[in-house]
Amino acid sequence: MRGTLDHRPLNPAFAARTANRVANEIAGSGVLNLATELRLRLGHVYQPLASVVPPLPGPEALRRARARLARTGAWVPDAPSPLARRIDAPAREKPLNVVLVVMESFTARLVGTLGGSPALTPELDRLAEQGVLFANCYATGERTVQGLEAILSSFPSLPGVSAVRRPQALHGFETLATTLRARGYDTLFLYGGQGIFDDMRGFFVGNGFDVFLEERDFENVGFRGAWGVSDEDVFRRALSELEQRSAAGRPVFAVILTVSLHSPWQFPPGRVEPLARDVQAPPGYVHAELENFLYADWALGALVREARSKPFFDDTLFVFVGDHGVHLRGRELVPIDENRVAALFFAPAHLAPRRVERVTSQLDVAPTLMGMLGGSYPSTFFGEDVLRDPQGEGFAPMVYDRKRIGLLRGPRFGIFLENAEELAFERGPAGAGFVPVPLTPRLRDEHRDGAALLQLAEVLLLEGRYRSTRP
Repeated sequence: MRGTLDHRPLNPAFAARTANRVANEIAGSGVLNLATELRLRLGHVYQPLASVVPPLPGPEALRRARARLARTGAWVPDAPSPLARRIDAPAREKPLNVVLVVMESFTARLVGTLGGSPALTPELDRLAEQGVLFANCYATGERTVQGLEAILSSFPSLPGVSAVRRPQALHGFETLATTLRARGYDTLFLYGGQGIFDDMRGFFVGNGFDVFLEERDFENVGFRGAWGVSDEDVFRRALSELEQRSAAGRPVFAVILTVSLHSPWQFPPGRVEPLARDVQAPPGYVHAELENFLYADWALGALVREARSKPFFDDTLFVFVGDHGVHLRGRELVPIDENRVAALFFAPAHLAPRRVERVTSQLDVAPTLMGMLGGSYPSTFFGEDVLRDPQGEGFAPMVYDRKRIGLLRGPRFGIFLENAEELAFERGPAGAGFVPVPLTPRLRDEHRDGAALLQLAEVLLLEGRYRSTRP
């Protein structure tokens, strides 16, 4: 309250000289920072992309976005979205079921096979030896709804409120469910919590999911915590639904959103061995949180063990992906390595084990999944099928604190700050993280390519045109 009003929340003159987020915040106006946060967070105010990223002329933005996506398919004329393509791939003789598990707070920092320490994922590590592991997958944001819009709609996060909570996306927004329902799939969303949270039920029921199961829909529950029904109870119900529907000859697309990795860190007793007290927790973590991570991993293993005994197992693709990282703190303007999450595709009867090292994004989950399923489909997805070019450089956009944009392309990282200040970084030697580099014309042009994708995403969202076919 003793701050002044003599400069913007982030002082442009100061921001141009430092890559330390904490120092920048201290130098800002406390009064204006408070007012800005209240307006954005309490009022759910839409924040235009132009307040962060300098806008491009419309034709230039479209040209750049199309150039980025052109290799992923043939353009569809007269589609609602100017980015709509038809993706072609050989069709399978029999469609695969899909179980997509969106794992709450499943950060790579604690995943053993991804170099996490302490390593708390013996189950996922074993599954990774039999699946396709994306070793450098990055979340688009820091909240569950941002992960959901990226994973299920291949839609990038924008400043301010997520697309899941925007009225323009309540109906007619493209998702994996709309795509697969058009192929005759039964589509289900299972969540142990309350569907009203972040307006998830309204969005998913309005965009392709036939069934939305939430806390009140689960019976004979073994454990219920503050955030709802335990992961294992939700997994058990999902397998039951899948078994009934696949027995009737219908392919199934089931999305499961886990809840266990939330404070106050509650989970069923007796599932995992207590973690030794001398285990060193990473900065910002508490011991109970680490034990909860062990339980979340245990539940994934239990899900697959139970599924192996079912008749549908050999014809099912399991996808496990974290919704966001955790503890996104510190001095970095965008804590990029904290955004790294687990991502694993698992179907032993259909996928040869491999590890993909290229940069990938949650945006790539949907198109990569569709590529594995095979067949042609219309798409306006912003990601790409990673397995078509596993050696590529990769691209991962992300939003931090709902108002700061990061653009990762291979080893290079660009940042747009709240005042449209633009910075460039490159990954340094092992352990050094990203270091500032001069903003060359080449890097600036590369940043414009990424900004063009976000600008087109904003236009399609606001105009209700994020779909590849007409109603």
